[in-house]
Amino acid sequence: MRDVDRLVAVGVSAASALTSQDTWIHRRVESITFPFPSRPVYRRHVSVDFTIPAGLDPVVDEEQEGENAQASRFYVPVSLVRRWPPLPRLDLRDGRGRPIPFLTGRQNTVLDSVALRAVALDITGGDVSDELLTRIGEVVSLESQGNREEAFRDISTPPDEAAQTATADARRSLCSDPVFCALSQALIKHTLLWLRVEGQHEDREIVKFSYDVPLSPKSLSRVPFLGLGPFNFEFEVPHLGTTSSYHCNVVAPEPLEVVRAALALYEPSPDDDKPGQFANQVRHDVDSVRPRPESGKLDLYAGVAESQAKFYASGDRTGLQGKLWVAVLIQSQGLLGGALAAALVSMAILTGFTILLHETVKMTEAAVAVLLVSPAVLGYLLVRPSESALAGGFLKPLRRVIILSGALPVLGAAVLALCGGRSTRAEYFLLATIAVLQAITVVVIAMAFIAGKLSRRALRPHPDAQLVD
Repeated sequence: MRDVDRLVAVGVSAASALTSQDTWIHRRVESITFPFPSRPVYRRHVSVDFTIPAGLDPVVDEEQEGENAQASRFYVPVSLVRRWPPLPRLDLRDGRGRPIPFLTGRQNTVLDSVALRAVALDITGGDVSDELLTRIGEVVSLESQGNREEAFRDISTPPDEAAQTATADARRSLCSDPVFCALSQALIKHTLLWLRVEGQHEDREIVKFSYDVPLSPKSLSRVPFLGLGPFNFEFEVPHLGTTSSYHCNVVAPEPLEVVRAALALYEPSPDDDKPGQFANQVRHDVDSVRPRPESGKLDLYAGVAESQAKFYASGDRTGLQGKLWVAVLIQSQGLLGGALAAALVSMAILTGFTILLHETVKMTEAAVAVLLVSPAVLGYLLVRPSESALAGGFLKPLRRVIILSGALPVLGAAVLALCGGRSTRAEYFLLATIAVLQAITVVVIAMAFIAGKLSRRALRPHPDAQLVD
């Protein structure tokens, strides 16, 4: 059998598996970290515990190739990954840590297109016109994302009520089926991850894969001024509704801390990119600042600790997709607390030296030494060689204020060193100006410190959402 024919057979047999993933994908565990100090990226680690679906056709039957072979080879659709741009540092391994080869882009397109058409045929009982089947396949196969979106709108728009043809009935069935709508829309921007596994039907398998996701400069440009407010990260989880249980941890890099976590399950629509439309499509949500919702059919959880957010979902989520939100703030201790204390001390010293300048100039060397203590402390606080690019970008505006705060005592020391033991009006004016500027930096740093405190108080997690570190 030709390779294409094998792929078509696998794709057709995968239809039932794609519409019942919660029965054979038992557990999906995801971790999101920021591991690279020099690069603004986050890394997603995913572990999937699943059983090879009973109805899935093998792509290669090893029993027919050798007397000692006991396993068949399957391509199993266990997840969704972004279609474009390609995911950097994508690594795929089995439960024993052995690398798993990837399918080519052409093989993926064939499998995705055939599988989506097969799902449509199952839903409609096979009564789908060739024209509609072709349009369904174009949701996956067209090169342009805009053309794929147009194809999805065509197949997801119900026909007029007056139309009573078999094709119209098939379109109504597809438009009203949440699994088909969710899968077809997800495949506009994503592709199915078809894992190559060796075994037999009903074998239990575990696979792990990880990849980097770059943070766009546009995202980092939305950081609140001076870090005075929380910054929200949004993580798309198109596969959240296709597994028995979903677990996710998001770990923030120091010196940032997680102050809020939220999860939403929504029903996709052709216009879900529009904020108003999206809000109307949310079906279930949970937020760390609110009581945990109670439901007999669905169990959702979003909790926070100082450095991480934790999410959990189980129950009937058929046809739903998900998004996660994590809000982070600068830690109130460490950099901000130390910088505020050092700036206050240097402001007090500068003010005292200005008022008592006539006496200060008599011991210039001692006064200069005292003024240089504060910049040394601030320099120690600012040097963070292992700091991530994300944290560095978040702290950049505030760090500039702190650097200015450290530079002002140095400038005051230079004024004292150059005054030659005399206290003239010029020295008074210069030192007074420096003291006023230092007071301004103290106010700005204090605002950041207090704003962080107030934000934490406003975003205090509900007792249902508190985690034990």
